[in-house]
Amino acid sequence: MPQPEGGHLLPLTPRTLEQLQWLQAEVGELGGEASLWRVDPVPPDRSEALQALFRQQLEEPYASVEAAAQSVLARLTPLPQAQEEMLACEEDYQAASRRYLTLRAVDYLGCPRGTAARLALEACSTALRAAVEGQHSPEARGEDAP
Repeated sequence: MPQPEGGHLLPLTPRTLEQLQWLQAEVGELGGEASLWRVDPVPPDRSEALQALFRQQLEEPYASVEAAAQSVLARLTPLPQAQEEMLACEEDYQAASRRYLTLRAVDYLGCPRGTAARLALEACSTALRAAVEGQHSPEARGEDAP
C-alpha cells in the first residue's frame, strides 16, 4: 500500500464532508486512493491554539489582498485620465478579488483579517464605479453639462 502523500485537517461541517466525499470519489474514479478519517475533537485547552494556528496561516494572504485593494484605491486618487490606467486598476482589483474568494473558500474559522480585506475590496469597488462614472461625465470629457 502506498504511503500517504499528504493530509488536511478540516472542521467537520456538512459542506466540508460533502466536498471531501465528492473528492474521494473523483480520486477513486481516476485510479487513485483517498481516505477520509474522522478524528475526535481536540481537548478544549488545545482547541483555541489549533484554531489560532489556522487563522494565523491566512493572516498574511489576506493582508496581501488588503494591500492590493489599498494600492488600487491610491491610484484612483486623483482620478486617472488615461484609459490604460483605469483598465490596469480594474484588472488589479479583479485579481485581488479572485485571491480573496480563494482564501474565503478555505477560511473555515473566520480569520479576522478577512473582514479587513473584504472591506478594502468593497471600498475599492465603490471607488472604481465612481471613477468610471466620473470618466464618462460631461465635465470629465471637457463638455458643458446639460
